[in-house]
Amino acid sequence: MKPSRQNIPRVLIASKREDAPGIYSANWDPSIGEMEGLRFAAAIEGPSFLAHSFCNDGDLLLVVGQSTTDGGYIAAYRYEPESGELSFLNRESTLGKDPVHLCIHPDGRSVYAVNYWEAGISSFVIGSDGRLSSAVSHFRYKGRGPKNPRQDEPHAHGVTISSDGRFLFVNDLGLDRIRLYRTEATTAKLVEHDPSFWASEPEAGPRHSTFHPNGRWLYSIQELDSTVVALEWNQNRGLLTSFAAVSLLPSEHLPEHARACEIVVSPDGRFVYASNRGSDLLSVLRVDPVDGAITLMQQTSTGGENARHIALDPSGRWMLVCNESSRAIAVLKRDSSDGTLSAPLSTVTLDLPVCALFR
Repeated sequence: MKPSRQNIPRVLIASKREDAPGIYSANWDPSIGEMEGLRFAAAIEGPSFLAHSFCNDGDLLLVVGQSTTDGGYIAAYRYEPESGELSFLNRESTLGKDPVHLCIHPDGRSVYAVNYWEAGISSFVIGSDGRLSSAVSHFRYKGRGPKNPRQDEPHAHGVTISSDGRFLFVNDLGLDRIRLYRTEATTAKLVEHDPSFWASEPEAGPRHSTFHPNGRWLYSIQELDSTVVALEWNQNRGLLTSFAAVSLLPSEHLPEHARACEIVVSPDGRFVYASNRGSDLLSVLRVDPVDGAITLMQQTSTGGENARHIALDPSGRWMLVCNESSRAIAVLKRDSSDGTLSAPLSTVTLDLPVCALFR
């Protein structure tokens, strides 16, 4: 039986292509791992990251990016599951420059965005109609880290929320720390936690973090030294403690190849996947089911250059790699039993892809 039009899996892709920046949409066939019918869905300048949620009126797509006229923004679109169409709702300022990441509260009523330049975090209420409020809370960071020139100032690069929605974590690449906030879901208000941050090794550059499905282990990818750090999250004490770290750099690669980028955890929690733009390699890490420790078990080609983003499809059988510089999206097959990835099986051409999101 063929799926109804409403249940057709799709993938949405943010592209910064110069002639037609915006959101692109394609049908996704999980039986063979193919994107079909790639098309332009919505024009928006400088998109960086996408997230999906729901509102009373249906599906919602949230986008952050940089406009040459208005600065950093967060925008909301209504997504029509049957047609795949996107309808613009509204747009608000993130109160900084070059927002690069966002996350949504588990209850779908708040969203949080981070700015890389004029670094900081801003929070917004998502209305019942999907429209965004202006910023409710905003924190602007100050200081500098030890590595020149990448850490001459703060650079907020990733934001993650705890599974219970009570705490928010902001990766500050510039100051070598993950900042902690307490959240108020109904108002989107943020309050600095005590302790206010976890400190990484100097010159590590925490970029993005993701939680294990058990909600206790947080895995952070560090851009400047290309490591993945495993941290224990004690939700009762509100405390992060690191307990393991793995390098993503093969021995033959020089330190300047340390440009680690994106990290995801498999739905079953058995594997962590990480991309490195300096070496153009994907790393597969095995997760110890008892203590959460990680072990490097495989490295394979990203199928292009500058793998800005990676995403597992809902079936867990395929991985998409947005190779920004080589202007293509690579498809790799994933073995769900042992976690390994195939060599890239196919590519889809699209200028400057920076984020892929399965619907």
